Amino acid sequence: MNGNVLLGKAYTTPMPKPVQKDVFYKVEIDTKDAVQPIIYFRKAKRCKTAKGADRQHNRIVNETVDAWRQFDGQIRRYTISRVPADVVVAGEVRTA
Repeated sequence: MNGNVLLGKAYTTPMPKPVQKDVFYKVEIDTKDAVQPIIYFRKAKRCKTAKGADRQHNRIVNETVDAWRQFDGQIRRYTISRVPADVVVAGEVRTA
């Protein structure tokens, strides 16, 4: 007799799916004189709706532009994209 029978009825317990609580944004800043862009990552709480995720992305963009505004004359382009969690593992940067 296997261990999955309780009082003659089979039971199964559903395995909960692991839910990623956070999303990560990759921020690339291209400057006029540098060969390599400045790259860093930001972590934010996962939104429940697509509209919320769009607002969150806009907020990250606006905060990035405001934070780097003093270097506006040297910056050519900002690239802010959502990346999967496995790109940022324990502080290490992997190719996206």
